[in-house]
Amino acid sequence: MSRDNEVHLSAGDASHLKKFYKNEFTIYGDSHSSVRYASKESQWKRYDILTQISNLQNKSILDYGCGTGHLLEYLNEKAIVINDYIGVDILPEFLQVAKEKFPSATFLESLFDCNRPFDFGIVSGTFNDTLSDNRNFWQQAISELFISCREGIAFNLMSKYVDYENPNLYYESPSYVLDFVKKNLSPFVTLRHDYLCKVDSVPYEFSVYVYKKAKNSL
Repeated sequence: MSRDNEVHLSAGDASHLKKFYKNEFTIYGDSHSSVRYASKESQWKRYDILTQISNLQNKSILDYGCGTGHLLEYLNEKAIVINDYIGVDILPEFLQVAKEKFPSATFLESLFDCNRPFDFGIVSGTFNDTLSDNRNFWQQAISELFISCREGIAFNLMSKYVDYENPNLYYESPSYVLDFVKKNLSPFVTLRHDYLCKVDSVPYEFSVYVYKKAKNSL
């Protein structure tokens, strides 16, 4: 794996993200707001979709862009027992809180420090911030995660199929993502663009499951 989860970010992007999320954390503390979710309900809905990649019971998970460990909170709440959890994030303040909440889990600033394989990689919201080269960032991140996992990865992105784009968020073409994954990672891919994160909204984001082999053989 790459040396850290900043490796495909410019120095300016990394500095900006750290400053932004440190400020959000100072204001909102350990909450959905500090990681840019509109509500806990919408955050949990995204986890609902991403964790449908497979039966995660007794699996190992790497949470890329883990924040303060909200995905692990979700898994515990849903009684999904995993045998190993690794969270990676660039903000030390997030990781410190996560370690205090979950002392038996592993939290890292660097993917290079992850010296053991994992079954599934999960990425929620990490690719939404506007950067100098968003496409390169998500492509290289999911490629590295996929190489290092045993079974598959699940990630989400904001969709280009909307009638309004927030200038502070990054939107991607679902068809482009599907084409990239099919050509570069695996033929075993599922793209979900059928769910609502908020009541009375439209499907403004999508999720992708990428498998090492056909799902029915896992």
